[in-house]
Amino acid sequence: MNTNTLNTFNLSGSIALVTGASKGMGRSIAAILAQAGARVVISSRNQADCDRVAAEISPEPGQCIGIVSNIGDSETLQVLVATTQAKVGKPDILVCNAAGEAPIGTLEKVEATVFDEAMISNVRNNLLLANLVAPDMVARRNGSIIIMSSIVGGRGRPESVSMPPRRLQSTNWSARWRSNGVRTK
Repeated sequence: MNTNTLNTFNLSGSIALVTGASKGMGRSIAAILAQAGARVVISSRNQADCDRVAAEISPEPGQCIGIVSNIGDSETLQVLVATTQAKVGKPDILVCNAAGEAPIGTLEKVEATVFDEAMISNVRNNLLLANLVAPDMVARRNGSIIIMSSIVGGRGRPESVSMPPRRLQSTNWSARWRSNGVRTK
């Protein structure tokens, strides 16, 4: 990212929490947030991956740390937020990038347990994360919650039943929290 863009988006003093950040889009988002000056907490299912990526993103101690969690396990998400608050502070930015496996195949052949697992990982636990950080954002009247989705979320595809609800979450949360200074996308 060029210097002019980083100056425009100066996040010095901000704390960002990014799930699914050990590779791909999540890693890139975490790196850009750190370049813009935010202290960043990255999360994924493997602590060694979190530690390696945190060191790659910022060799400066404390600018980027990794905390293991699993988007499919609500207890690890509660620990993630509590540990973030204890080690770094209350997040100003939440990026829900992690996602579980989507059901494969046509809707009429998707087993209920597979559907439930996808909805827990891809929808319900984003709500949990948002509800864990939003009260502090509302109290400060400032914050951003970003739910990553797929283009499939807007177009629909039979095997991607959990993507459209991810997109709707941010729309619904915007209606609830925007008057309190919390932006959602």
